Order: sequence, then C-alpha cells, then structure tokens
Amino acid sequence: MDDDVVAPQMRQYGDIRNLFDEVEASRGEERRDAFRRLMRQLATMALMDRTRDTVRKAMGEGG
Repeated sequence: MDDDVVAPQMRQYGDIRNLFDEVEASRGEERRDAFRRLMRQLATMALMDRTRDTVRKAMGEGG
C-alpha cells in the first residue's frame, strides 16, 4: 500500500523541482504561468498530506 502512495508523491516532488527551475529560468507571462502552476501543485500536495494524516489518525495509525 505504501508503494502506491510513495511513487506518485515522488513524481510530484520531481514536478515541483522542475517548476521551481521553470519559474527561475522564465520571464514575463511565461514566468507568471509557471509560478501559478507551481502554487497549484504545492497547494495540492499540502492538501494531500493533510488528508493522508487525517485518514491515518482516523484509522488509528497515528500521524
């Protein structure tokens, strides 16, 4: 079960690193677009982390 969660999360971390690079390397509207995508990805990951922790606590697995 953990592998089912870890692999996609590791891909998301890679995507976030790439988006940071894209923001840093771009200018103007392209930079704003990359920044918006980065913020969306970070918000999504934060929500997933909170949801996972809530489910673990509800299932008695700690968190």
